[in-house]
Amino acid sequence: MRTRNRNQKRTGATLVEVMIASALTVFVLTGALATLYTGMRSWVAGQSKIEAETDGSQAIRTISIELREAMSVTVASDGNSISYRLPKRDSNGDFIVPVEWDGVSRRVVVQPSGTKYALLIGVSGNEALLTKNVILVDPERAGSPAYRVFTAGPGAITRSVNIQVVTRTTNEKGGFINHRVRETLFLRNIPAITQ
Repeated sequence: MRTRNRNQKRTGATLVEVMIASALTVFVLTGALATLYTGMRSWVAGQSKIEAETDGSQAIRTISIELREAMSVTVASDGNSISYRLPKRDSNGDFIVPVEWDGVSRRVVVQPSGTKYALLIGVSGNEALLTKNVILVDPERAGSPAYRVFTAGPGAITRSVNIQVVTRTTNEKGGFINHRVRETLFLRNIPAITQ
């Protein structure tokens, strides 16, 4: 009969070692999942904020590009629309001098769209959508009346226009993210009136 050598090393793990390794694995996986979840929530919140900022900023940029070439701009008395005229161009795409109107009536207008408002631009009656997330009451000025989206600069001839757009998007929790963008646009092609 063989006798067992007391100096032989044991192979395998004890139950205690297996339990400790399992507990550490669960702890590390829980930490990794919690970090992933927190990162995903931050990403979604950031994405909602970017969407709110992009809506208003792109709308203002498009309006700005269009109105910089306008030869005549009229702001409505309620501040919710602008009518403008663009100068005629020749076959090369250059402005005709002296400046002449191209005969097309255009406008930028705020119209109701569900619970919010839409900002539209283009040929009157056939405008394209700029953004549909506009709200007309600035939440940072609680209790104040609706703001004016368009405000004409001083003087009898409109040479500048103040544009303010407040947009609202919904975040992942059902709350709101508001973004306000404001710009003063100086018109370049307004003809000088001489006496």
